Amino acid sequence: MLNRKDKEIDVLMEELTDSRELLEQINYMIMDYFHDIQKCRKSKISPEHMVLHEVERLEKRFNILLDMNETHINKIQDLAEQIQAKLRE
Repeated sequence: MLNRKDKEIDVLMEELTDSRELLEQINYMIMDYFHDIQKCRKSKISPEHMVLHEVERLEKRFNILLDMNETHINKIQDLAEQIQAKLRE
């Protein structure tokens, strides 16, 4: 039977796992946007003003994902510290 401390650690570990999975998904999206931005910049098919507009749109989304990435890295570090503190109790 798990005691209160073990249950709290289990909850933190689940949250840590979920955050890591979300971080992985965000990183894949960042890579996709990065490739889309590069492809769009190299495009010779669309008029230049259309390409610039698309690049700007992609870069905004890319920057949002970078911010989300940083937020989740901080969350993961915080969860890891909480788990370590619980283990030391």
